Amino acid sequence: MSIQLLFASGTKAQDVTAVKITMALHDVSLKTALNGIGEASGFKMIFPTDIVEKYKGISLSKETHTVAQILELVLQNTNLDFRQMGQSIVLFKKQKDSSNKVNVPMRAIATLMAPNSDIRIHVTDSIGKPLEGATVSVAGTPGVGQTDQNGDITLIDVPPASSIIISYVGYNSVVIKVGKQKNISIQLHLKTENLADVTSFSNGYQQISKERATGSYTSISAAELSKIPIPNVLQRIEGLVPGVKVDVMAGDRSFDYANTQLAISGGTRTVGTNDYNVTIRGTSTLQGEKFPLVVVDGVISDLDISSFNPDDIENITFLKDAAASSIYGIRAANGVIVITTKKGRATEPKISFNTSINFAGKPDVSYLRMMNSAQELDYEKELVDRGFIMSYNFDPSMYSYSYYPHQGAVLAYQLKNGAITQSAYDAAVDSMSKLSNLSQISKYLLQPASSQSYNLSVNGGTKSSTYYYSASYSKELPNEKRTSGQRLTLTMNNSWTLFKIATLSTNIKGIFFNYKNDGISYQTLFRPGSNVLLPYEMLADANGNGIGYYRTNPDYAASLLASSSNYKDWRYNYLDELNNNNNIQKDNSYTANVQLEVPVFNGLKASALYSNERTFSNSRVYYDPQTYYFRNMINTMYNPSTDVQYAGQQFYISSGGIYSLTNTTVNNYVARGQLSYNRMFKEKHEVNAIGGIEFRQTQEGQGSYTLYGYNTQTGISTAMNYGSGAYVNAIGYSSSIAGAPSQYDKRRRYLSYFGNASYTYDSKYTLSGSVRYDDYNNFGLDRKYRATPLWSSGLKWDIYKEGFMKSVKWVDALSLRATYGVEGNISTTIYPFTYISAASNDGTTGLPASGVYSLADPELKWEKTSVTNIGLDFSLFNRVLSGNVDVYVKRGRDLLYSFPINAAYAGTIGSYYLTRNASSMNGHGVDASLRANIVRRKDWDWSTGLVFSYNTNKIIDKNFDTSAITSSYKSYTPTQISNVNGFPSNELFVFRNAGLDSMGSTLVYDAAGDKIAYNGNVYFKDLKAAGRKNAPYFGSWNTTLRYKNFSLYVLATYQFGGVFLRPTINNYITSYYSLNYDVNADIAKRWKQSGDENKTNVPGLNGTATQVNYSLIRYMYSDANVLSSDYIRLREISLSYSLPSSILPKNIVKGISISATVRNLGMIWKANDQGYDPDFPSSPGYSYSLPPAKSYTFSLNANF
Repeated sequence: MSIQLLFASGTKAQDVTAVKITMALHDVSLKTALNGIGEASGFKMIFPTDIVEKYKGISLSKETHTVAQILELVLQNTNLDFRQMGQSIVLFKKQKDSSNKVNVPMRAIATLMAPNSDIRIHVTDSIGKPLEGATVSVAGTPGVGQTDQNGDITLIDVPPASSIIISYVGYNSVVIKVGKQKNISIQLHLKTENLADVTSFSNGYQQISKERATGSYTSISAAELSKIPIPNVLQRIEGLVPGVKVDVMAGDRSFDYANTQLAISGGTRTVGTNDYNVTIRGTSTLQGEKFPLVVVDGVISDLDISSFNPDDIENITFLKDAAASSIYGIRAANGVIVITTKKGRATEPKISFNTSINFAGKPDVSYLRMMNSAQELDYEKELVDRGFIMSYNFDPSMYSYSYYPHQGAVLAYQLKNGAITQSAYDAAVDSMSKLSNLSQISKYLLQPASSQSYNLSVNGGTKSSTYYYSASYSKELPNEKRTSGQRLTLTMNNSWTLFKIATLSTNIKGIFFNYKNDGISYQTLFRPGSNVLLPYEMLADANGNGIGYYRTNPDYAASLLASSSNYKDWRYNYLDELNNNNNIQKDNSYTANVQLEVPVFNGLKASALYSNERTFSNSRVYYDPQTYYFRNMINTMYNPSTDVQYAGQQFYISSGGIYSLTNTTVNNYVARGQLSYNRMFKEKHEVNAIGGIEFRQTQEGQGSYTLYGYNTQTGISTAMNYGSGAYVNAIGYSSSIAGAPSQYDKRRRYLSYFGNASYTYDSKYTLSGSVRYDDYNNFGLDRKYRATPLWSSGLKWDIYKEGFMKSVKWVDALSLRATYGVEGNISTTIYPFTYISAASNDGTTGLPASGVYSLADPELKWEKTSVTNIGLDFSLFNRVLSGNVDVYVKRGRDLLYSFPINAAYAGTIGSYYLTRNASSMNGHGVDASLRANIVRRKDWDWSTGLVFSYNTNKIIDKNFDTSAITSSYKSYTPTQISNVNGFPSNELFVFRNAGLDSMGSTLVYDAAGDKIAYNGNVYFKDLKAAGRKNAPYFGSWNTTLRYKNFSLYVLATYQFGGVFLRPTINNYITSYYSLNYDVNADIAKRWKQSGDENKTNVPGLNGTATQVNYSLIRYMYSDANVLSSDYIRLREISLSYSLPSSILPKNIVKGISISATVRNLGMIWKANDQGYDPDFPSSPGYSYSLPPAKSYTFSLNANF
């Protein structure tokens, strides 16, 4: 069998009778011949597959004819005919009517019957977008047509009571009865919402047909993404993909993260780590990067996923097993997220615009479970009574001024030493007990969250060039006042056909962020320490004026002011600080991809790609002279004395403020050469293969410095000495200032050879394989460690195509997959060579000195994870029920981990630890999705889907034997124990709480059930394995209900099998010089007197500081505070409505839809009965976000 396609001419006419092609056919099937005609002529061929596949042995000598003539020759021995419909050629079966006339056109048949009418039909999808190429026919006639680019078609002389059939690939067909209507608007809906219903997917290097995909993958289309109107695409995929766990901890934020600063010195992701996390099939590493690899338009990207406008995304594919992802080698063990952006189509220009506005309430600050004022005052009095706060705390000298406590302790101490009477104390405490600052925190520091987004795109083109351009702007205002984030994205995707054979594609993006971080966070307010905002400390007086609080001894502060006019007011005023904060970050990122693809010969194509991704980030914090930071620095660093006995300079800033800057640059480039081969042999054998070479480099740099006395108008600053001990501080000691210029750079280079191939026999049996050979400059000194081959293989059997399945009518599709392969992962902070850094001159000799900071590891190499996957895909009962199930096993070897090393070999280098490839971990799990199309009617559609995932792992390495666990972990901080042989990597270990003894100290059980005192030794066997920190079972349920132009969507998520540690007391104050105030409500439940052990398990303040602290630790990390993290959450309900096209301006507006969405509706059910949201186990002072309030989004989508 062979087919030759040589050239086409006259394509400008776009008529089958004018376009000429030259081709030769030898013993090919009709299907192959038609596809060849389409490829040579540029027309889209539409034909009934079941009929066309019957015809074989088509031959045609090498000739040049018009497309119409070629088709007549090819179809001469068949019962098929063709018709041109715009840019498509439609084949249909020749039929005879009642007069025995063959292939009578639609108009001719219609004119035999009267009265007839002309009908205009407009076809759109479920969100109002026109469907070009929808097939329209009148039942009982051979006539068939297609809608144009506007989704329109006009039928001439349609007989009354005729049935019009409208269909589109992948959508439910609609049959309408002709009445008196002249204009009919029809919405087609997807046959199924199943995410697996994608004919092909991209792995970043190639499009892979679903029919020959052996690996485990899931694709989400743009239509699925559009159901959740959030600016960050990551939050749109929560719960939708089997095996993919998306943890959203951002509360009210989508892209304005708690941390937006890239830290290039770290080995793992830093941006957004407190706001979200994504894992694909659990974790595959112990210390390396756990986040999946992100690929955008075929190129690895280091940009945060919030950088990409969701409306620019055509689809997202998750590669989950080795067969799907091992072609990426590096970090493929974590899974791969492949993002494909939208491209232009050869149509007239189409304009799309959508906007959404979101509103949400303020968070409930009381969720933090803090003491009220009366409880706080009672706690402070006991601290004074028991001597933990003492006279030294009130000494106004230069040596103890910073140990001054809050007002409750001041009153208690005055009562204790007789400075005030009991009645005076009672009156003051009674007045303060009635105060609560929660309402003022909400009023002055918080705001209702809101966001807005605007997206505009235009796409179109011709046969020789297409384009897709878009602009998107999003702004969000989180709950913290004076905090905001803005994002602007610009996209230009172009494609050109060169010399009628080659294709040149470009993808250019600009992403611009502007962050304003001037708010006061929960951590600023409540993090344990001397500066905590206590419940009775109000932010403003009755007139709304901010109240200032001393964070040092007020008598000492007054003495400074009296000694020199250069000293500053030392009170902290929350409202003033809010207004004076000036913290801005601007990130500008640019990406450019250029790809040229050229056909070589008979299915062989060559392509070359170059990509560059650059980021410029500028973070600026300015402390003007009114800020507490500036005033505090003056008061602690300025010494008015000029006595020469002080070995140092005098520090003072006479004008201007303090200006800290951090500049970060990232420059990534990729160069790739690739060959691809796709060909069918003798209708039975299909081969698809790629192979190539790729170079990649990442260059990161980060510099920071601080200017003192900086004038924002003139740019002038004061020269400073950043040397060690350069200045004399206020109390006469040598001191240094921060902000010396620093620069850190990191470069990583990769050289890779890759290949991927599949062979399909008889469209039923597929064998696939891939290999990647990676070389990395920062790994082992010997090439055998530095360069590593990673590979995969897979099989697929389309069972439903077998002859024995033809009688099983209720099975639409049934396929079995099996794969095995090896994936890799790296750490970007570990190097194979000794790290030596210059240090200060030796103190004894005065000679230059250096220090060894890490030891060499010449055998440093890749982490490797082997994955076995077996999957089943099915569709039943005419696609009423469909889904897939995957079972997998993962085996990690050569995992990096820091193990102790004998001091005789390393001294104190690396704190007695060396990171080596010496760990192993196994894992396994199940991914499953099920979709049911319950109702499919003209006016009604109802479908529902369930996603289920299970993942677990186990450490299988004797290096993690319990004997290696330090005694301090076992006796005092068992929650820090991780990676124990025989346990999951995220197991939570805690004490077994046994209540309190008669003195109010915590008791715990040992393994035999005997009680251990607060200071008794605890061994690993005595600890309790409380469960997994990450729920092993998770997924979602969603349903879509459509009635005519209305569509209702509901999404609920769930997780089971996990636990979390309930927030409790972090510390008691047990030392005058460490006033770590904590406001956790559990403090009010503490033991106070004998007998309280019968009604509480919270230890008290009785005993020495050591006894109190050890007792508290045993309580903090005990099973008394372990709660189940199981829940079912109602995440979203949305209602959309598409306006009928009959009421829209013709030839201008093609579709308009509006929608209203409610998110974060709360828990349907949760296992713990203490009111905690397991995704937000917030502790005062350690919370970045609180559970988000309900949000309401209103959206408009218009197509022109």
